Amino acid sequence: MSTRMVPGEDFGGWPGGGTIRLSFACSTEQIEAGLERLEGFVRALRQ
Repeated sequence: MSTRMVPGEDFGGWPGGGTIRLSFACSTEQIEAGLERLEGFVRALRQ
């Protein structure tokens, strides 16, 4: 299982970065699992 992120500016986000795009075109369970993986990734960066 993997979680992918796309730069937000590819979809009209803030020019120059600083944003990501999240898709909610799936089940609530899949969204929750993806957010848990994202949380784990961010926590690992902070260590």
